[in-house]
Amino acid sequence: ELRVGRTLGTGTFGRVKLAFGGDGRPYALKMLLKEAMIATDQTAAVLHERDVLRKTRHPFVLELHGVFHSRDVCYFLLEFVPGGELFSHIQDRGMAFEEARFLAAHVLDALDHVHAQGVVYRDLKPENILIDARGYARVVDFGFAKVLPADAMTYTILGTPEYLSPECVLGQGYRSDVDLWAFGVLVYEMLRGRSPFCPPNPDDTMAVFRLITAAKVRIPPSMDAGAAALVTAVLRRDRRKRLGDQNGAPDIKASAVFSFLNGDWAALRAKDIPAPHVPDLNGDGDASKFDTYPED
Repeated sequence: ELRVGRTLGTGTFGRVKLAFGGDGRPYALKMLLKEAMIATDQTAAVLHERDVLRKTRHPFVLELHGVFHSRDVCYFLLEFVPGGELFSHIQDRGMAFEEARFLAAHVLDALDHVHAQGVVYRDLKPENILIDARGYARVVDFGFAKVLPADAMTYTILGTPEYLSPECVLGQGYRSDVDLWAFGVLVYEMLRGRSPFCPPNPDDTMAVFRLITAAKVRIPPSMDAGAAALVTAVLRRDRRKRLGDQNGAPDIKASAVFSFLNGDWAALRAKDIPAPHVPDLNGDGDASKFDTYPED
C-alpha cells in the first residue's frame, strides 16, 4: 500500500513520483507506461535494468526494493534519495576539494563493485548521482548498463558525449575502462564546474569528440595537486597508459586523493565518516531539492 505524492522527474516512458509506505517511509516510484515501452521496443531493456539493479546491490548504488505492475504500468519501487542531483550541487554552489573527493570515493567504490559483477555502467555523469540526507552519494539509472564477459568488448556509442572515451568515440571497442575514463571527467567537473572537453558551443557534438580524441586536458594551477595527478593519469589518450589499465578501479583507489580514508573503504561503506557537506532538508520525505513538474 503506497500513498503517491508529487512528481520527482519525467522520462520517455513515464515519470518518477514520491511515494510513502504504510509506515511513512518515503520511496521513489518509477512508473513506466507499457504501451510506450512496447511502441519503442524497450521492454527487454527495462527488464534488463531491473536485473542489473538486483545484481549490483551496494551502499552507493540506488536500491531497488521491488517491481510490480498493473495492466498499463510497470512500477519500480526505488530508494528515495532526497538531496537531489550532484549536477545541481555543482552548479548551485561549486564544490570544495574535500567534498569532491568524498563523493568521488563513493562513485569509485560503486564502479569497483559494479565491474566486479561483470557490469559496465556506461552513463556516468553528475545528473546520475544523487546525494542522500547524510551527504553520501548514490549512482542511479542503469538503463545503459551492460553485462559483459571478462574478455569481451562492446562497441555501442551511447551516453553523454562529453563523458565518452576516445576509443568509444572512434568505434574501437571498450570494456569497463570506459567508466574509469568517465570517472576522471567527473572528478574534473566536480572541481571546475564543467567538463574538460567542453567546446565554445557545447551543443557541437563533433567539436566535443575532437577534444576527446586529442585528450589534452588543461589543469588550472588552483586544482589540488593530487586531484590534478589523478585526472591527468586517468584521462590519457592511450588506454594502455591510463591509471586503472592494469587492475581497474583499485589502482585509482590507491591514489593520493583518497588517502584521507587510510585504506578503510569499509568505513566509508558503513557511512562512519562524517560528510563534509550535508543537504539542508526538512525530514526524510522532503523533495524540495527536485524540480517541480506539472501533475497529471
